[in-house]
This record gives sequence, structure tokens and C-alpha cells, in this order.
Amino acid sequence: MSPEERKAARREYQKKWYQTNKTKMREYHRQYRATNAEKISANRKEWLGDEENAANLAKSQRQWTVNNADRLHGFELTRRYGLGAKEHYDTQAVQQAGLCAICGKSSKRRLHLDHNHSTGGLRGLLCGKCNHLLGNADERLEVLEKAISYLKFWNYGIT
Repeated sequence: MSPEERKAARREYQKKWYQTNKTKMREYHRQYRATNAEKISANRKEWLGDEENAANLAKSQRQWTVNNADRLHGFELTRRYGLGAKEHYDTQAVQQAGLCAICGKSSKRRLHLDHNHSTGGLRGLLCGKCNHLLGNADERLEVLEKAISYLKFWNYGIT
């Protein structure tokens, strides 16, 4: 057996063992952390007290965040709006060709998933300005209609 084959077999064995003993290991680690909380805390403080370690940790965390931006966005959508929100976002992004559903402009930032605050139902994707427009109007049609009348009067002289 070659070294690569041995390594693959060992990895496969470890995966199976972990799956079989997952609950037992989680309980063991939970108990260890509870019993040795002070020791763990002291070690962590000592390790983070070293400026190089702290800088390397911060750098690796930033890099992970950059590398996993889409994954984190999916988690955030699910946390805020429930299961299926990421799929809705992706579908809307394709249907809207990456443009805001109100102004039709593209955005340098990720579009916002608009939702009904009363029912929680998901709607389209909006740029930040249009999302704030609806939010500041409290999603009330009469406020938005008054805003349109105001603009017509002052910009075009239409009453």
C-alpha cells in the first residue's frame, strides 16, 4: 500500500469512527470545557497576548470571511427570513438581472431582500436607497403617493 493510499484509508477510518462516536465525543469535549474553563481561558489569553498570534488570528478570520461571503450571506438570510430565503434571493437576482426592482439600477453592494413587515412574505431585491425609501415611508401607499404629488408639483408644476 502506498503512503497516499494509507493516508486515504486512515482518513476514511477516522471519518467512520467520528460518525459512530460523534455524540460521545461532543459530550466528552463539553465536559472537558466545563471542568477546565479557567485553564482554557488562561491559555487563550496567553496565546492572544502574543501580538503576532493575535494579528495572525485576526488576519485569518478576515480572510475566511472574504472567502465565505456568499455562505455567510445565505446563513444571514436564513436567520432573518427563514428557510428558502437564499433560494428566493438567488431566483430574484436572476429574474431581475442583478438590478433593483424599483429604480432598475445596478448596485456596487449586494441588493437587499425586500419583505413585507406585516406578513413576513418575501418580495424583490432592492438597492439600499430604494429599500430605505420604502422603510422610511413605513410601506404606506398614502405617504408614497403624497411624495409623488409633492415631486410633481415642485419639479414639474403639475397639480
